[in-house]
Amino acid sequence: SNENCHSFDLIINDNDSRIRVLIQSLIHSSDPGQYGVNKSDETIDIQKRIRAYNNKLNPNHQVYLLGSVDGVGFSENPNGTIVKMLDAFDDFFQMHTLFKIPIFLQKIGMINNVKGIVFDTEYFDDNAIEHFLHTYMIPANVENLTGQDIKKYHTIQAGKAIVVFENA
Repeated sequence: SNENCHSFDLIINDNDSRIRVLIQSLIHSSDPGQYGVNKSDETIDIQKRIRAYNNKLNPNHQVYLLGSVDGVGFSENPNGTIVKMLDAFDDFFQMHTLFKIPIFLQKIGMINNVKGIVFDTEYFDDNAIEHFLHTYMIPANVENLTGQDIKKYHTIQAGKAIVVFENA
């Protein structure tokens, strides 16, 4: 009943145990209906509260809101759900774009060991890869390593791409 309490699916703290990233999942396999509309309205309210909170903080301690948004159900009522939420999130990802999470963490300075991304070119075309490169990777100092030999690096599969980490 406390309007200042909200649930999140994942909270990421920094090395000093300060909350830095809040992840809210909204995944719908069917028409999200009133629940989806209410949840998206709550997302807008949460974003406003985070912005007000961040205005009082050192920029290096800002809190970010990420959205895990996926599913065909959003197509039933896009204006009442997904459209308004995308602008409320500092960033968002889907199951096929999980690689965006370490890129985002590097961009905000929480990590610094992401070397590059290897895209699944059967899934992403050149235009999509260029979009990710210019929108996400260059600002985070992450390379496009698609087609390159990455055997000497530590890697993880993250959606339809491989995240390549600098050797520690």
